[in-house]
Amino acid sequence: MIDTTTTPKKAGCLKKLALSLFSVLLVLVLTILAGELYCKKRYAMLEETLKWEGRKGDYFTYEPVLGWTGKPGVSGLHGSGAVITHNERGLRDTPWDIQTDKIKVLLLGDSNMWGYGVEDDEYPGALLNARTPDVRWFNAGMNGYGTDQQYLSFKQLAPELQPDWTVLVVCGNDRKENLHSRVRGYNKPYFTVEEGELVRRNSPVPPPTEGENLYAPIANRVFMKTRSYLLYHIAQALDARMDVEANKPARLPKKKRGKASDDPTLPLIQALYDAADGRLLVCPMTEDREMADYCKAQGIPFADMSKTDAAQPGPLQYPGGAPKHGHWTPEGNVVAAEFILESMQPHLETIRKNR
Repeated sequence: MIDTTTTPKKAGCLKKLALSLFSVLLVLVLTILAGELYCKKRYAMLEETLKWEGRKGDYFTYEPVLGWTGKPGVSGLHGSGAVITHNERGLRDTPWDIQTDKIKVLLLGDSNMWGYGVEDDEYPGALLNARTPDVRWFNAGMNGYGTDQQYLSFKQLAPELQPDWTVLVVCGNDRKENLHSRVRGYNKPYFTVEEGELVRRNSPVPPPTEGENLYAPIANRVFMKTRSYLLYHIAQALDARMDVEANKPARLPKKKRGKASDDPTLPLIQALYDAADGRLLVCPMTEDREMADYCKAQGIPFADMSKTDAAQPGPLQYPGGAPKHGHWTPEGNVVAAEFILESMQPHLETIRKNR
């Protein structure tokens, strides 16, 4: 006969086991709640920001050479809290009067030069045009562009525009993004350096698949379905990993590339300098000693913007607007415009004298 009675010793063990399981469950729940609260604080403006995710397609569109570009002729309140207006070329500028008799300067850069979070008269290109009557500053800054896309953009625009000079504003994240074929979930071109030569990869850039939202990374979709800030944070990490993994197949095997050849940024600057017939000014937003030394050695005009107040990121949120993610404040845009103008003055004077 089997004894089914529970001895005090067995009951004690079961109680300890139940208590242990309860403790583990409690710790797990508290950890999840703590993570949720921490992430909610970290992404305090997430819900407001994601309201605009579906509207990014109102301002940007797929482009096979560059990955994406601005939609022509749009104007409206952007998710950054400012009214954004694109000209007939999809660039944040007034109509391009390429036949002008003024000195023509082409501005290249990312969202800072595009004017994220500031009005149509507050980004650097608009400020520069207001201050120099005899110079036409053509703004080709574009949201999210790295040095690779800025170089390809120059190759598209320069033959028709024929700029007298070009200004390249380099953001601190460009070096990393120049290595990738995906950035924040979006496909883009990039370059590898093979035997000292630039080789374009991921070109033409794959279009979004049918039903895929080009402007909705996984993390954003996870949050919209779950409203979990912790899961959003985890999915962000997965997005970043996918960006890296998506880039690997097209890159050179490790045995064929050294550390120095991984980063195409300096060769891209050299290629842009050559394409611009030496009429290029490089302005890094963050300190980059290697870039400074390289430009000095190659005779490429260089102006370090990192020492100015423009290099200091703005507040997480401007009054009445969505998060600006460290972009220049309106005051920072003024500083940037003044710095570019001061750095360009010797070149502008040379052009004036030779006319």
